Amino acid sequence: MKDSINQNKLTIIIATYNRQSEILKKIEFWKKYNFNIIIIDGSKKKLKLKLNNKKIKYFHKNEFQYHKRLIFVSRKINTKYVKLESDDDYFLPDSLLKSINFLEKEKDYSAVFGRCGIYSSYKNDVYINTIFNHHKSLTDNSSADRLRKYFLNYSPALYYSVTRKEVFLRNINVLKQSILNYGNEYEKFAEIHLPISICLNGKIKVLNNMFWIRKDDDIKNRVPFNTIKKIEKKPGDYSIMFKDFYKKIKRNYFKIFILNLLKYNKSRFYPPITFQDLKFVIDEYYIKCNFKVIQRERFQFFIYIKKIIFFILPTSLKKFIRFNLGINGLNIDKIIEYKNQMNYSFIYKDLKYLKKILMN
Repeated sequence: MKDSINQNKLTIIIATYNRQSEILKKIEFWKKYNFNIIIIDGSKKKLKLKLNNKKIKYFHKNEFQYHKRLIFVSRKINTKYVKLESDDDYFLPDSLLKSINFLEKEKDYSAVFGRCGIYSSYKNDVYINTIFNHHKSLTDNSSADRLRKYFLNYSPALYYSVTRKEVFLRNINVLKQSILNYGNEYEKFAEIHLPISICLNGKIKVLNNMFWIRKDDDIKNRVPFNTIKKIEKKPGDYSIMFKDFYKKIKRNYFKIFILNLLKYNKSRFYPPITFQDLKFVIDEYYIKCNFKVIQRERFQFFIYIKKIIFFILPTSLKKFIRFNLGINGLNIDKIIEYKNQMNYSFIYKDLKYLKKILMN
């Protein structure tokens, strides 16, 4: 009974665009739980659904830009906690419940997430490998220290955390200002808005439970932001963007963004961060991104040779190699069998149910 009550304290926002089959799977996955599900569909055509579950709500807004859809749907949140979710990624319910229970007790924490994985399908089975294994709880009283540690080895894991509603809405205010101040260029750095806001508002707990399992999809099939798509050399290649930001930070490009972050993110528990400290974290992050681009370009020849070799190999052979050498991790049945030897916790029923949904 208590679990059901606490599940009702979380709203899961699923933003989707032209992926009807994925949304149908998501509805099937979440309908047996008591979490509040909001689906915001930006596709041109509205999806015809017969929802017999009051906990799942579907909204259609013909809007390509992802974060504008989030702003639209933010007014629909009526729970203490909120979490974002991609339409083809999955989160284990037990980990979400543990996150809620933790935040109920620890008021100076702004968000909780856990271990991250990536799933892929092969021969009627689902394989999971761990990713972003470096994350640890951020328990510093200083928001500057929390930010430095998180952005030292950034990943999008915190973006998909269970977050307090008030923190999420503060970030929505910052997003609105970024759209006004930067126009569509805000899309290029939209992802870091929420992690920064979360770090500014409180501590972060990282559970040892499997939490977020993202899809190992073909990056060419992802829906990029408009402004990023224009400058990509190829899908997922942000090198031009990072080079551009490296030049812009010298001109104090992020000044207005930083001022808005400071304006809307005032923690009840900790002293505010200074403008210079926040600027240092953001600048250092993009300096590091630019450095990685330079390093990658130095080894471009070897990367090119590797791609040629993999291009020559038949797809079936590449998959055989990856799955039989364990590059894509263990299949779900093996993970359950070796549960005591895994370096993360999980409820086996959650994984069994996930496999059932993905294999249908």
